[in-house]
Amino acid sequence: MIGNFRKCLLGVVMCCAPLASHASVLDNPAFNIEGLVIVWSSPTDGSTTPIVSDFVIGAGGPGGTDLVTDDVFTVVTGSLLTTTDTSGAFGGIPYIISNVPGGDINTDSNGDGNITAADSIDAFVLNPAVDTRVDAVETRTSFYVASNTAFNINGDVTASDSSGLAVDLADFIVLDQNITAAGTDGGLTFGSAAQLPHSGGPTAGFTQNPRILSDLEGGITVFQGDQATAASPGSIIEQSVRFDQVYSIGFTGYDLAFGTFDFSATVVYTVFVP
Repeated sequence: MIGNFRKCLLGVVMCCAPLASHASVLDNPAFNIEGLVIVWSSPTDGSTTPIVSDFVIGAGGPGGTDLVTDDVFTVVTGSLLTTTDTSGAFGGIPYIISNVPGGDINTDSNGDGNITAADSIDAFVLNPAVDTRVDAVETRTSFYVASNTAFNINGDVTASDSSGLAVDLADFIVLDQNITAAGTDGGLTFGSAAQLPHSGGPTAGFTQNPRILSDLEGGITVFQGDQATAASPGSIIEQSVRFDQVYSIGFTGYDLAFGTFDFSATVVYTVFVP
């Protein structure tokens, strides 16, 4: 009876097998981590608390997707002090006192690129050759970038000249750019997990360096990177590098007889994934 029962069961199974139904379940999980560039600096309210002004995802050039619509000012290089849209609101152009016995004197004694009440100079000997100049002085500004991919930067300038001088001062402003991989500004340490965004070094990737500021009118590409800033795990600040702009005056014809003047330029840097 046992043997017959087994044969019967097997027969049932064999008989029912062709009638079994079939079903398929397709599952296709997909993940896409796009290129990401984060730009941060000081807010427009003048505080020293860093804020992110650009959170750019994906590619597509300067018209790509920026999830943050706000803008920020650059900072005075080496600090978190914001710059402003006019030089007079923060400070004036330093003077060079030339032909002084013992060497020329730069009135920017604290090295922040501006002449303010925070500067001081020692008494100096006056003779008939001692004169003042505003060339060969520098204004230095910076902003910070973190990325998981290579990125480019466009620059565009709008100049406003109320000097009354018979020259286009935008043609006498020289822009020199470089990148600082790590440092401490205003007590905030950046770059411990970062690398330079171009494998060629701190001045590599700039399409021309130095250049005349008026070259930026209408917008041009000023930097092309070839690698991410993030080199190892870390925070956004730790994976950030600092872009430094050095503006200097090539106008050697200034004299005290010209009086005061106000020349300002607004330079907009747009960071994007190419």
